[in-house]
Amino acid sequence: MREKRRKKIKWEFFGERQDPKIFNLLFFHNFIIGHFKYLGFKNFLYVNDYPKIVAYRDEEELKKLYKKIKNFKKSDFVKVAQETKKITDHLDFWLKEFTSKDLEQKSDIELKNYFNELSELLYKFLSFFILVQYIGRALPGEKKILKFFDKKTLETIRVSPILLKINEKLRIYFNILSKRFYLKPPLFFWASPKEIEGLFTRRKINIQKFAKTLKERKRYNVLISRNKRICIYLGSKANAILNRELGGRKIKFDDISVLRGQRVYSRGGKIRGGVKVVLSKGDFKKVEKGDILVVVTTMPDYLPVLKKVKAIIGDEGGLLSHTSVIARELKIPCIIGTKNATRIIKDGDLVEVDANRGIVKILKRK
Repeated sequence: MREKRRKKIKWEFFGERQDPKIFNLLFFHNFIIGHFKYLGFKNFLYVNDYPKIVAYRDEEELKKLYKKIKNFKKSDFVKVAQETKKITDHLDFWLKEFTSKDLEQKSDIELKNYFNELSELLYKFLSFFILVQYIGRALPGEKKILKFFDKKTLETIRVSPILLKINEKLRIYFNILSKRFYLKPPLFFWASPKEIEGLFTRRKINIQKFAKTLKERKRYNVLISRNKRICIYLGSKANAILNRELGGRKIKFDDISVLRGQRVYSRGGKIRGGVKVVLSKGDFKKVEKGDILVVVTTMPDYLPVLKKVKAIIGDEGGLLSHTSVIARELKIPCIIGTKNATRIIKDGDLVEVDANRGIVKILKRK
């Protein structure tokens, strides 16, 4: 019998990150499972080429979600807002409560149960964390939806460094596990939840071999989910998967001189100036007062840089994203959702940001 032909997925570039301290393999596993359970997604593609991580989504699944959001009634927004507040408050309580001393006294079974409870909490939090952003993307001009969301909750998930706090607490947990399983704490971030849970039941696991695999994943891996089946590939197999899924597609970014996005804060009209592209905290030092900032998206620790710039251009974002919230707060002209600004615009390029129309023009390349 002939094998059923694999469905071809049209992958849409969704963003790029250069902060593996937050966006590690464990994070994306939790993130994906949250999408399975709460948002109805099935397909994902992530490429980790340390320290860069590139994310893709199934274009069809995104369109379905955006269509669903556009048909939301008032009660739907209220429900999302309430669930977001509930899970965020729960997580905030968890972040403040447990300590290293508490965990050291727990048995292996208690530590395993604790990890399972924690995973459930993270699955749900990360799904609503991103759902708020999806809503902002689907309804870019509907500022009235802001009234449904508790201001403190929005600040927690979009302005405060909550993802960093989660990883700090996970490190405490992994420090305890490292003493029991003889695995260096940072390596746990490159394991899946099932693998971590499995350490408690398969005590005869070859730790040296497992550690080697985790180190390889940190350097380079392709994580793909097809119909809710998550697989991680390394080396030549990872390259083969990318070639199969993306087909070697390449965009000639040098030919693009005009970008369009969503305007966030438009006061100031047209802004001209030189550009600085920031992909990670390591790029902060090159930003000078009066620069135009080009980012994938901003995070809470970008605040010192944001106070220097006169305009912001972002690949990602929506009405409820951190970039959008902080641009309105600091009154910085801002355009988000350009998709590929960080790939098209280079340091030193002269650009014009028309924040009234949501258009960026490259006037002169360095």
